[in-house]
Amino acid sequence: MAMQGKSRAAYMRDYRRRKKAEKLEANVLNSDGDQTPKLEVGDALREWCELNLVVPFGHADEGKPLILPDFAVDFLNDTFVRSAREAGLFVARKNAKSAIIAAYLIARLIGSIRVKGYRAGVCSVSREKASELYQQCVDLCGSAEIDSIEFRVSPFKMIAPAGTVDFLSADRSAGHAAGCDDAIMDELGLLPERRRDLVNGLRSSVSARNGRFIAISILGDSPFTKEMIERKDLPTTCVHLYAAPADCAIDDMDAWHAANPALGTVKSIDYMRDEAARCAYSPADENSFRAFDLNQPYAPERVMICDITNYKRNCTDEPMPRGDRCVIGVDLGGSNSMSAAVIGFPDTGRVETYAAFGGTPNLAQRGQADGVGGLYELMEQRGELTVYAGYRVTPVDAFLNDVFDDLGSIEIMGLGCDRYRKSELLDALDEIGRRPQIIWRGTGAGAIADGSYDVRAFQRCILQHRFSMHESLAWVSAISESSIRYEQGNPALDKRSHNSRIDILQAAVIMAGLLERATATERELEFELVG
Repeated sequence: MAMQGKSRAAYMRDYRRRKKAEKLEANVLNSDGDQTPKLEVGDALREWCELNLVVPFGHADEGKPLILPDFAVDFLNDTFVRSAREAGLFVARKNAKSAIIAAYLIARLIGSIRVKGYRAGVCSVSREKASELYQQCVDLCGSAEIDSIEFRVSPFKMIAPAGTVDFLSADRSAGHAAGCDDAIMDELGLLPERRRDLVNGLRSSVSARNGRFIAISILGDSPFTKEMIERKDLPTTCVHLYAAPADCAIDDMDAWHAANPALGTVKSIDYMRDEAARCAYSPADENSFRAFDLNQPYAPERVMICDITNYKRNCTDEPMPRGDRCVIGVDLGGSNSMSAAVIGFPDTGRVETYAAFGGTPNLAQRGQADGVGGLYELMEQRGELTVYAGYRVTPVDAFLNDVFDDLGSIEIMGLGCDRYRKSELLDALDEIGRRPQIIWRGTGAGAIADGSYDVRAFQRCILQHRFSMHESLAWVSAISESSIRYEQGNPALDKRSHNSRIDILQAAVIMAGLLERATATERELEFELVG
């Protein structure tokens, strides 16, 4: 490809000559005779890339010098200054993550940050992703007419006089047997818990060379990204996170920039605007948009019970008044989970939520164990969570008694609970001497199953904006963590792979089923009572 009558090689030679002259002029001795300090790794990489690499064919800036983005330079500088054993750069998609990895690897082999005998293992979530990253390296070397690196296809491998890079895939490899200076995991946030052996294998591959583990990824809902962020304050860990606030609207431009540091340069603002508008009309796609483009901790393929945007349309600073009657859904917690009660008022649509933990362990310890940091402490500060000191498990009798006392003389039309907690609920009600009408509910999926009916009722209430409530961190967290499973097309709330953060949602789903029945008829609730 010719540029202004010159070949690409001639263009780059002239460009490098000018840049080197500018650098020599800038690096003159200062008044004390001291030379300009040595560049940090990120700065050295950016300078080398600008002088030696060009944007490959097919990109908007093809043929121009490759300029490493500031956020990548800052991440690499911080990682090497700290001598971090593990480093994570978590950023939304299409912010040049693949180009950053490829440029770094090429420079480690032949550039200004090269290391003699260098060895790297780069793992992607699939063979297809590994192929894409390998091809990025091929394209960068091809566009810059670099011929000192040999590329092999089976398996994917880069070979240079100074070292080698192996490209692995999570669906083929369980780690890397040989020692590595860098073990790089592409899209760590998409790896499930069952791939822990792979991640640990990559980590151990750096042990013989005193190397480092580097992850460049979206957050996803992987346990590995959550765990690394929890370790971010350790001196051996470096984490740079670019993510939109959890409660943001999908059309919030500030949120777009928070998750996309290359927005407006590498990534198109028009794309974000168009996708946000599309997802507003296709709520089923919002989860994917939040995961990939807002870098929020969602699994792109997971089906949530509803999206956050529609939930927020039910929230107001001044909810409707209570009314004279209510229904209650409860979910009774165990030693590690939350107890929750959600009250719905059929005459006004008002919804109130009560949540509680035992006092041992404390909220900070629970938050660390559940991977939510200070969420529980913040919920307590906002009045969304009660702690019963001196108990490991929330005392059901005290918790329900407090809920009943707060309702005062309001008629309780029905109290719904999972039938598997029957004995525990009845014992607690006997202890406090109060027995409203109990409606036992199952949580299974099926054409006539309670679980499917209640989930559909909840979704209808959310989509039709039947609820009137204060916005709640507890609800946002529970909805974000929710997952729907299907049996022959019938939905149910899946609690198998989630922790206590969705207990409020389980209580809300039961409440919604009761509320929908209550508003559908003037008669008493018509449920089959069990026991």
